[in-house]
Amino acid sequence: MELRTAILSDLVKHKEMGILQSEIESHFGFSRAHVSETLSILVSEGKVIERMEGKLLKRVWLTEFYPYPISGTIRIAMLASSEYVPFLASALSVCAENKITLRFRILKSAYDVMDSLISGSSEIALAPFYSQIVYSIVTRKIKILSSIASGGSSVFTNEESLQSNIGTSDTSTMILLSRTFMKSLEKNVEVYDDPHSAIASFESGKLKFITIWEPFCTVLRKKGKYMEQLKYEEALGDIPCCASSYRINASAADGKLFREIVNEYGKLIKDGMTSTKLGEAIEIMSKEMGIQQEIISESLKSYRFLEGVDRELLMRYMDVLKIPVSMSSIEDMFP
Repeated sequence: MELRTAILSDLVKHKEMGILQSEIESHFGFSRAHVSETLSILVSEGKVIERMEGKLLKRVWLTEFYPYPISGTIRIAMLASSEYVPFLASALSVCAENKITLRFRILKSAYDVMDSLISGSSEIALAPFYSQIVYSIVTRKIKILSSIASGGSSVFTNEESLQSNIGTSDTSTMILLSRTFMKSLEKNVEVYDDPHSAIASFESGKLKFITIWEPFCTVLRKKGKYMEQLKYEEALGDIPCCASSYRINASAADGKLFREIVNEYGKLIKDGMTSTKLGEAIEIMSKEMGIQQEIISESLKSYRFLEGVDRELLMRYMDVLKIPVSMSSIEDMFP
């Protein structure tokens, strides 16, 4: 295997841990000079980042997994959801104004998104409120920046399926919606990470029910053959589905930039989604998710976009989660 390919493949496996250059040399059996030359090329291409550990050791990471701040760059981790389009548009706008490079990653699960934030490989996490709250309480290392939206998810039924099970993502609002619909999650629950494969299982009859979010709800509605049994707002009302968050050890400069993004997001919501960056954000998400831009644009109508966080509403959400918590603990989740 070519050394370049071998290094990149191995770095994917090691994620935020990275690899020592000496480990690359010993593991793949190449000379120090050849490894150094290959790494220099990868660094110049922006694919990897190197960092000295002490005076002699050098550790290497894929840029997307680098667990330290990158000068002039803000990284956002998120799930594959059209709910994040307006926030992404706001981030694109603010970063362009400040000549900041914006990188983003769409990850498979809420766990992955939140772990990315905690590890340092992302500055902002866009994830279900459920996950944000759990990580905030358990780690005490993150602060919730803003709400994103409520609504935008539903339970669908495939009447032709002979099964009695439901497909849902885990550690997310989907699991709450599934619990409301099924009454119990003790059996007949199939947890998925990939919404595309989950929809394929649903349409083939392997799943009787599916709890899914936008833009995948719009995809199923347009099929015209699946019954929409329960909508988010019918089960959870105005409780926010998702939120944005950041690490408490963020720099003052980053904190200022985050506030600018949230202010821009609030302005975008109030102005009726008229940002020039909205189309760019839709195009980006379309390519990443493999969903037509028209579908993503239409799916935005399913959400009630929010900026602030109502503390009393959040207390009600904690009751839904069955997590006993004081108002002071809730206040600690915010800057």
